[in-house]
Amino acid sequence: MASTNKTINYELNQWLGNDYIKREDFNNDNELIDSALKANADAITSEAAARAAGDSALEDLVSTKLDKTASPNGNLLHNWDFVNALVNQKMQDSYISTVTWAQAIDRWKIMLGTVTVFDGFINFTSNTIANYKRIIQFTEKMLRAGQTYTLTLHCKMNAGSGTLVLRPCDSMYSSISGSNGRGLISAVTPGIESYVTYTFTPAVDVTNFGVEILCGNTLESSIDIDIYRWKLELGSVSTLANDPPVDYGEQLALCQRYYQIIDVKQIGVGFAESATGIWVSFGFPVKMRTTPTVSVLQYPHFSLGNIPSMATTWVSVTPSGLNAVFTVTGVTQYRPYACNDNINVFAVSAEL
Repeated sequence: MASTNKTINYELNQWLGNDYIKREDFNNDNELIDSALKANADAITSEAAARAAGDSALEDLVSTKLDKTASPNGNLLHNWDFVNALVNQKMQDSYISTVTWAQAIDRWKIMLGTVTVFDGFINFTSNTIANYKRIIQFTEKMLRAGQTYTLTLHCKMNAGSGTLVLRPCDSMYSSISGSNGRGLISAVTPGIESYVTYTFTPAVDVTNFGVEILCGNTLESSIDIDIYRWKLELGSVSTLANDPPVDYGEQLALCQRYYQIIDVKQIGVGFAESATGIWVSFGFPVKMRTTPTVSVLQYPHFSLGNIPSMATTWVSVTPSGLNAVFTVTGVTQYRPYACNDNINVFAVSAEL
């Protein structure tokens, strides 16, 4: 006979001293347990699939939101509207390149010049040197052979001389076949907001291309220019002048596929894996385009006792997040410890 008592959730047998135990009772219990485990496994699988689909959809949204194939007048560039939504995660007022390439505001880098950040625009001023001076953004997208594109720059020239052009280029900074022309920034009237436009049709497919302001490689070539907005779009007509303000959150997410700063709030609470190490594990706000390199900006303190950390061991780094161990002294193993500073801790980079 079945037991007198049953468990609360699945009504499994709980026999009393005078109950008669039968093999059938065990078989019935095993069927109930098997069904419950199968339902739980199916639910976990379904949730995992839903999460994966959600992550994939978010990644597609972030990486293609501004793709021209999705929106006829969309912008193929990232962080292009300095008037309404300038993304500057490093929060620096200026960026300088004196010898080699330097990363400036998000997604833009410079060679032999200075970018200064203002409210509503950036300024690029070249160095006085007999070499090419440039500000450029590279993209993972592809320029298609036979497709017409229009590149537009909204700017104000303060001063300039020599060869000053707006153009696309390949990953080696060379001209693209079929786009040997260029937009002449040097023709812009100084002191007046202007639009410089260049329309081109590549003769071959070009991956990892860039768009740039190029200042010539002579001492006489120099530029001092305020930059408000850029746009690269399909077609032969420039629509930048009619574009509405861009969404900052959208642009930040696009930029975070290439670069992120992680602060103590994102790290949260770690636990002491030993008396000399606190393990932290967290996901990035946006999945990065590839496995990033990670550098430490500042070492945090952990509560209780304001315990300083002094080194970091990387356990694993993926495009989705990282696991690391901070070296400390005097912590209690298995105890949780929270970061108690208000600082940026990691810089995470997957820049092109």
